[in-house]
Amino acid sequence: MSDVRWELPGPARMIDSLCADAYRDRVAAVVAPVDAGGLADAIEGRLNDDGQVRVVAVRPGPGDLALDLIAREAGVDRSNPAALVTAPALADCAIVVLARTETVAPALEDFARLAARSRTGSEPILIVVGSGALPLIGGTTAREAKGLIGPLDAAGQLARLHLQLPPLEALVITSVAIETACWDVETAERIATLPVARAVRPDLCPEAWTDERLPSWRGVPASWAAGSSDEWNGDLCEHASWLAGNRPDALSKRVWRGQVAALLPWIETRRLEIVAVFSRVLTPDRERCGPDIESLDWGPLRHQLHRQAQWLLQFVEQARLARNELAHGRPLNWPQIVALLSGSRRWNSGRGAPQVVR
Repeated sequence: MSDVRWELPGPARMIDSLCADAYRDRVAAVVAPVDAGGLADAIEGRLNDDGQVRVVAVRPGPGDLALDLIAREAGVDRSNPAALVTAPALADCAIVVLARTETVAPALEDFARLAARSRTGSEPILIVVGSGALPLIGGTTAREAKGLIGPLDAAGQLARLHLQLPPLEALVITSVAIETACWDVETAERIATLPVARAVRPDLCPEAWTDERLPSWRGVPASWAAGSSDEWNGDLCEHASWLAGNRPDALSKRVWRGQVAALLPWIETRRLEIVAVFSRVLTPDRERCGPDIESLDWGPLRHQLHRQAQWLLQFVEQARLARNELAHGRPLNWPQIVALLSGSRRWNSGRGAPQVVR
């Protein structure tokens, strides 16, 4: 994942909330199994922007303990956590620790607990960012960086791409990319920037947008710790690459949902336009559609407009077939969408003065 992910509104709100907790309680902790380093960098950037504290980044390597590195920064023996808390070198500091579970020794917990209790106003703030399960840090349970990105975040990220496409094609591709990739905005970007014929049906070409994680996810249950599931719109759902390797039928349903969101309202708008233009030659089909001509579906429209121009009848038929495919849970292929759009553009170009044949 890129650092841009943490700049999106959802993740940024979590970072703001975490920093507010740290200012208040002097201690905060968060778990981000997939991109703990990116989150730690983002937290440091937020604290630097605030300008209230000096930021100390602690990155334990193999064999290091976090408290050893903090003590080295302070010039104090790490065996005395109380001396660390009051060390002048750490006054008015925010210490951001990127921690594996094994680097969080009991001594760091003692340091965190003393910092939380000191309340002198100048003791260091401690924020621990873990990639795995964390123990209690200063009596604080680590929050989980889960369910941070929502549809508006993903839409905002894709809007930065400035897709060089007509508006409807861009809408369909964006809708499909968001619905397919969910919270993973990098995957959404890869899908949205595919050639159009592939971008509208990414379920048919997973090799074009999945990454190196797919082989390790194949045949393995999805999990948040592995990055193969997360919360999206309040529900726990699997990563698109995990679906590609394990449940391709569910991946196609996501593509279908993306197409439905963009195309069904558009198809319905074209239907109402045609009804309005040809209202003088249309009659209600009470048995199948309802009591008024506005309720006429594409099939009855095709039947009643049989005297009109052939290209218009073809467009009505294309719209009928497309709507039926989507209504039955089947995503459209690019040739079907092209035919639909071509007919619509001809309809729009001549709609100002339609020749109504009675």
